[in-house]
Amino acid sequence: MRHLKKTPVKALHLPLNKRALNYSVFFLLSLSFSNCSQDNKQLTEPVLIKTITEDLNVETAQPLPERLIVPAHIIPVYEVSRRHAEVRTGPGLQFPIAPRHLKKHDKVILLYTHKYWMKIADPKSGKLGWVHKKTLTWTKPKTNIMTVSNRSLESVFVSDNFAPLYDYKSKKRLSVMAPKGHPLKVFYSKGRHLLVYLPSTNSVAWIMKESVR
Repeated sequence: MRHLKKTPVKALHLPLNKRALNYSVFFLLSLSFSNCSQDNKQLTEPVLIKTITEDLNVETAQPLPERLIVPAHIIPVYEVSRRHAEVRTGPGLQFPIAPRHLKKHDKVILLYTHKYWMKIADPKSGKLGWVHKKTLTWTKPKTNIMTVSNRSLESVFVSDNFAPLYDYKSKKRLSVMAPKGHPLKVFYSKGRHLLVYLPSTNSVAWIMKESVR
């Protein structure tokens, strides 16, 4: 029987195609910038600190973007003053502790207060919870604007057939009223009024608490 001579197998080396590599890098960078552009489309123009009521009706109300660029002074921002703060599912010790907790210096948005408890929202994730008011202190924003998740703002709808709106600066009643079912986002509560975001005009206005649900 004839014996075949064994030939050592050499490793296969393919020449690197620089042009193909350049195209690949360009494609990945383009994809990355495309994702960034899509993410930026989720941001609105900064919310206008005035009241604009033109074309205020349900049909023209635009879907809310995932994030809002908001002037920091119209949002009640609080900071955790203790080493950590337990977050509960309701306003009281009888409610379960949420699986997350807040660390010292964490920032939260105050939605409203119930006795000794504050309902708060994470400005980035929009997650909600309740913390004892002794664990939080008001803090002055270090920046002029904040980017917040729209989920961190309470959603309400106009419950009256036509609800009067009040100008942000003068608080005078406006001639235009919000129709029933119009969606609003609440920035904060003051007395009998709510400062709300008008998605259709990217502005703010006051509305009576009893006019929404």
